[in-house]
Amino acid sequence: MPEAPSEVSGSNLAAPIFVVGTPRSGTTLFASMLDAHPRIACGPETAFFRFATIDEGRRIQRDRNWPEQAVRFLVSLRRLRAGSVLEAYGLTEDDVRNELLRKPQSLRSVLEAIVVPFARRRGKPRWAEKTPIHVLHVNLLRGLWPQSVIFRVIRDPRAVAASLVKVPFGPTSATGAAYLWRHHDEAARDFFESDPRASTIRYEDLVADPEAVLRDVCAFLGETFAADMLAPGPDQNLAASGEEWKWRVAAPIDQSRVAAWRQELEPVDQERVALVCAAGMNRHGYDGAREAGGVVRVHVLRSRVRDAARLIEPAADAGYLLADTPADASFGSPLPEVVFAPGESGTTKPGTQASVASFVRLFVRLAGARLRGRPVSRVRWPEERAPRRSSRDLIAEAIVLLLTRRLTPNGVADVWSAVAASGPS
Repeated sequence: MPEAPSEVSGSNLAAPIFVVGTPRSGTTLFASMLDAHPRIACGPETAFFRFATIDEGRRIQRDRNWPEQAVRFLVSLRRLRAGSVLEAYGLTEDDVRNELLRKPQSLRSVLEAIVVPFARRRGKPRWAEKTPIHVLHVNLLRGLWPQSVIFRVIRDPRAVAASLVKVPFGPTSATGAAYLWRHHDEAARDFFESDPRASTIRYEDLVADPEAVLRDVCAFLGETFAADMLAPGPDQNLAASGEEWKWRVAAPIDQSRVAAWRQELEPVDQERVALVCAAGMNRHGYDGAREAGGVVRVHVLRSRVRDAARLIEPAADAGYLLADTPADASFGSPLPEVVFAPGESGTTKPGTQASVASFVRLFVRLAGARLRGRPVSRVRWPEERAPRRSSRDLIAEAIVLLLTRRLTPNGVADVWSAVAASGPS
């Protein structure tokens, strides 16, 4: 772990703390240990930046009747299966309104209207917020809270996959979970390699020697180590109502969980995960990575394709790693590429809006690849029934059907071999 940033002293001692990472990586355990410190308060996940879109942030910052738009937003925050975020924090609409009236009109103030009174009520001067999916928003966190300390908890992707397939919000296959782990790891890689106020904690190290890791954590935070952190106890605040899968947060540290994936994950799934996550496994010191025999770019991998076990499992078995096609990439690169039709052509990335411009970009990219003699392949979605399609899907499908090359493999198992064979040598 890096040395504590020199700025964490004096008036900056109460800098906020964020805990991020792929779900089921040990973020709840680590956050519960922080919460057991006498100066740090960490409550349930807010998933704040999953809901605080760019448009929502603009509405809040332009609200002429501050803080009413922010209050409405906070009241509306509801996490699937965990209910109201305000209720999880023991706050009311009036509580957050009164808090916001004392704060400047900003998105930063809106989140602090939840976490600051929570910490104040518990008599703690420093707040922490733990939401794993915020690993995709670390640059935004740094921009809004320049002095914050951001921890990422990383865990062997085979253990994460074994756990994710058991929870109601996880991917439907171990291979899908592997792509989720890989996406989160790659998205935050540069940030955690370069930001002096960010640090990565390996779950395996935390469980094997919690005192040594937590002493380093406290030094990094500029805090004194507290022995209470080693046994958070049953009265922690990390699990909201309905999050039964977090029951271990109140249990003693169980070192046997480190290797439990060897029995919980089928050998074939262990191999699939080891291929998909090979680069990250090597980077974080996990043995058993499996080298891919080839790479196929998929547009858009992060949508339903990641949950299509019948597509992505045969790809891993054949030794192919599927890579997402960047939104601004040119089709027809030396890597073979594929789109899915109908309804899976992916004119836009998740979270963006379809527009005339997006359809023009799709047309230009596909047409450019075709003119260069490297047309993109398309494969029909292997379902008995086509997914429901909107008007924008139909427009995108027409573009895809016109400008791509159809592949007709005998079965799903040889889709990826056919795609790879169709690409340039």
